[in-house]
Amino acid sequence: MAAELKLHAQKAGNGIVRLIAGGTLSYHTADGLERELQRWFAQECNTVALDLGGIEALSSAGAAMLVGLARVAQERGGKIFLARPSAAVSRTLETMDLLPLFHVVADAKEALAK
Repeated sequence: MAAELKLHAQKAGNGIVRLIAGGTLSYHTADGLERELQRWFAQECNTVALDLGGIEALSSAGAAMLVGLARVAQERGGKIFLARPSAAVSRTLETMDLLPLFHVVADAKEALAK
């Protein structure tokens, strides 16, 4: 069975988008998330509440894509909040010593309040 990434996005306010991701974030699926976030960046939504609670697996390629997108958001004056990251996401980012690069929040509501 091929890896699959499910995405659901909705504009949450002035320059903010809430994006819910589920499935696998890997070399084979990361481009889908990157395209979706680039689409929102083009619409001047520079802050993203990225709900990763449904991510079952995160590869190093998926983690690298998250780092790159966080840098793009920062360059545009925004942020990427990782909302309720799954155990797989937290474990991968901790193992790669990347977790400190992100704003991690308990849920999307917390990210939207910041």
